[in-house]
Amino acid sequence: MTRAFFSGRCDAYTTDRSGLASIRAGQGDRANDYVILPETIGAEPRGPLVRKGDWRWFDIVRWTVNALVAAEEHGVTQANVQARAQGDTNPEVQRLLGRAGEFGAAMGLDNAWAANAIRAVGNYGEIWQRNLAPIGLERGRDRLARDGGLMWSPPFR
Repeated sequence: MTRAFFSGRCDAYTTDRSGLASIRAGQGDRANDYVILPETIGAEPRGPLVRKGDWRWFDIVRWTVNALVAAEEHGVTQANVQARAQGDTNPEVQRLLGRAGEFGAAMGLDNAWAANAIRAVGNYGEIWQRNLAPIGLERGRDRLARDGGLMWSPPFR
């Protein structure tokens, strides 16, 4: 299908936005010759996948995604995570970064697991900006709920 589209044998190509953006980005200098239309004709959720029955790993993956979203909600970034862990007085941020509570230990992890993840890759928005914005993918529904999107994290308790 991709070859047919880029060789001119068909006029349109459809798949999810992330797929379209990555396929377009693969066209190098010709990438700007193609337009991703703004209309959404379907909505398939995307997210990490884990093996059935591996509930410990499922919890770690699910809460890591939640932590990256919560970090963006609270303004915790790759650059400031260390300072925020040391000096932030917000109880939710203290729990998120492992300075209060035993959230990590409850999953069999060090309590600083979320701070370590944020330090390694940044918050959800930073990951988006670094990996998806450069290929022309708008956040749309992947914006934080407070910004009109669907992304939010349950509290860390």
